[in-house]
Amino acid sequence: MPPRRDTPGRKAPAPTAGLETADIRRRIREAIADAHLTGPEARRARTARAEEVGSELLERIAAPLFRTVAAALTAEGYRFTVSMPPGAVRLTSDASGDDYVEFALDTKRDPAAMLIRSARVRRDEGMIDERVVAEHPAIGALTDAHLFTALLTALRFVVDR
Repeated sequence: MPPRRDTPGRKAPAPTAGLETADIRRRIREAIADAHLTGPEARRARTARAEEVGSELLERIAAPLFRTVAAALTAEGYRFTVSMPPGAVRLTSDASGDDYVEFALDTKRDPAAMLIRSARVRRDEGMIDERVVAEHPAIGALTDAHLFTALLTALRFVVDR
């Protein structure tokens, strides 16, 4: 496309805050090339890897941790049940099935993330708190200490009477 020439009656282009047109075009081309590298196929591959790593984390670390925490809470007078809905490990209050804390893998995000989600209902008002614990690829580096710290923070939200 040939360069546009200013003609009488036509407004001049808006100033670009000191950016040169050549720099803008170069950065646009880089962004387009980057989008192709991180397109749907790459996203599917990242998501598949995150699901693999996240599932292993939930089964190997989160589920045993939740069982131990449920036993400790029971000893303190708070009865909780551990369940494993697909892609998550959940600690649900026996007093109110609407109150829970869970670790869940969210693959709808890009990058996929391990979340901790707390939900509680008080006087017919439901509240949900959701926080990112780690995004892929850092999910694989999470330890039981990381998960326990996040779980303690989330439990305060649920056991608050």
